[in-house]
Amino acid sequence: MQLSSILILLTALTAAGVNGADIFRTTENSCGGSKIGCKGVQEGRCCLFSKPVSEVLFTLPADSRGFAYTDNDCEGGSIFFRAAVKGTFCRHFNRNINSAKWEVGAHDKQTTLRSEDVKATCSEPEYASFVKDDGTQREINIPQGMSTKVEEWLEEGMIDLLDQLEDY
Repeated sequence: MQLSSILILLTALTAAGVNGADIFRTTENSCGGSKIGCKGVQEGRCCLFSKPVSEVLFTLPADSRGFAYTDNDCEGGSIFFRAAVKGTFCRHFNRNINSAKWEVGAHDKQTTLRSEDVKATCSEPEYASFVKDDGTQREINIPQGMSTKVEEWLEEGMIDLLDQLEDY
């Protein structure tokens, strides 16, 4: 294989790897317990939480930033962190967080300008995972408009109602 073909293949594989991130709130401290949020969310898309949280679980690609906001719709007071390497990051905040998003460019000064100047498109959580009574983990799709209700069911351990939803 020629060097140019190898470089094209590596570039394509690298670009394909930055196709989304996961942003979740969890039901227990230290990002434990059940998860509810946005799975595979695209860069700049805002994930809304139905109630304020102090921790957010991010799974981000390398060279990116995670943003958490005190207001809904990824506006208002923001806090960010850099993710130089791909990974899962549990972030605790000293303020109530109502929404979060991510962007490419951990070291890009333009990222900060873009975050402040562009209103994000928002999404309600469409994904939840929880452990059933038999110890198995279940991942479900959250029907549009039901994220607040599903979050209540997760908090209250209403597994029988959660089991009625489709697999993710």
